[in-house]
Amino acid sequence: MICVYANNAFTQSDIDMGSLEQIVSNWNKQPFTSVSVTNYQCQPGQEPLFTYSWGGTERGCVTTSGFSRIVKTWSSTSDEYCDQDIWRVRGFQTTLINGLNICGVRGGLPWKDVKRPDYSTKKCPNGTLPCSNQTSEQNTVCYPPAQHDQCPITDLKFVYS
Repeated sequence: MICVYANNAFTQSDIDMGSLEQIVSNWNKQPFTSVSVTNYQCQPGQEPLFTYSWGGTERGCVTTSGFSRIVKTWSSTSDEYCDQDIWRVRGFQTTLINGLNICGVRGGLPWKDVKRPDYSTKKCPNGTLPCSNQTSEQNTVCYPPAQHDQCPITDLKFVYS
C-alpha cells in the first residue's frame, strides 16, 4: 500500500527529481580508474571528465552616457548611437579546459557495489585492502590486492605549470 501511495505522490508531484535521478545514475556507474590529459579528443574507451555548456551572447550595443558605459541588447528599431557593437555568438558545448581534454577510463565495480571498511572495526573485509592509506574513513574503498589497478580515483589536483 505504501508503494502505491508513494507512486501516486511521485507521479502527481511538481517536485523536480532530476538531481535524485542523477545521483542514482552516478551510483550505478563504474568510477574512473585512469586519467590522462591530451591535446586531442578522448580515445575510444575513454570519456571526457568534464563537459560544460556556454550559452553564448545576444547581439548588443555599448553606449556611453556621461561617465557610464551601458550595455543594451540590440534592436533593429533602435536609433541609438553605438560606441561599440557586441555581436551575437552562438553557445556551444565543450570538453576543453585551457585547450586540453581531460580523459578518463572507467573500471572496477560500480560505486554501489564497492566494498568499504566496516564502520565499527574500520577494517576492510577479509581478502581486501584499502585502495589508499591517504583517504578518510568515509572515502576509503577496499579491493583485493590483485585488483588494486581497478581502484577508483577519488581526488584530482589541478596545478598550473
